[in-house]
Amino acid sequence: MNTFACLFLAVSLSADPTPFGQLGRPDSSLHFTAQAPFAAYSPAPGDIVLSTTDNPKMSVLYRLSLVGLPTHVGMVVRMPDGKLGVFEAGGGGEFRTRTTPLEARFTRGGDKAVWIRKPTTPLTAEQESRLNEFAALSENKGYSKRRALELIPLFPHDTRGPIRTFFSGQPKGIRDDSVCSELIVEALVYAGLIPFDTARPSATSPRDLLLDRSTNLYIRRHPPLACGWIAPALWVPDVSPCCCMKPEPKRGLLRFVR
Repeated sequence: MNTFACLFLAVSLSADPTPFGQLGRPDSSLHFTAQAPFAAYSPAPGDIVLSTTDNPKMSVLYRLSLVGLPTHVGMVVRMPDGKLGVFEAGGGGEFRTRTTPLEARFTRGGDKAVWIRKPTTPLTAEQESRLNEFAALSENKGYSKRRALELIPLFPHDTRGPIRTFFSGQPKGIRDDSVCSELIVEALVYAGLIPFDTARPSATSPRDLLLDRSTNLYIRRHPPLACGWIAPALWVPDVSPCCCMKPEPKRGLLRFVR
């Protein structure tokens, strides 16, 4: 079954059949233009929501730090009232962990591009329950600016070194504070969606979750979403092709982080 057929299957089996914008053709690259054919996006628990800020200073910072784009990640969960929301740490100017109602998340300003990665198969009732439980237990926890800096490969005490990630950065469960990608990997482990043994939450960046490849050797060998999620598809509010960011020429070090 090809990638786009998988996407249509995942959409058709979604727990919430209400379309919410459109998804372009899945593409395993950092793409900024949605390409046909389009599929209506019906959000479901387990969907990974990745985004890039429209703040040029932050984009440059992520590139120069060799972390690269995108700059943020969240995940669709079901809130206690039964509605869907996006579970995230940081983003939208809020430095805390919370679940943002779906419409509020997709209509807030600050995003220059948004990608969706849907699970290849819908979550089981047990997996969804565990995911929702993790989100509820993590509500209103802090955002760790220190560990955000540790995602930078050259940071002196980071867990993303060429050797140390093999021995450090294992899952810790519910944390008092988190960064976005760390929180999502911890949630996936808690729900039994990815293996505990190979997960490295504190060493994983949003880019690793988008591309299934990394500058970190360990994450390159054990990409968290490679086996269970469809390739990223650019999200747009309607079926009109959307160029969310003008591609920039790859020069110098920037060619490694685009």
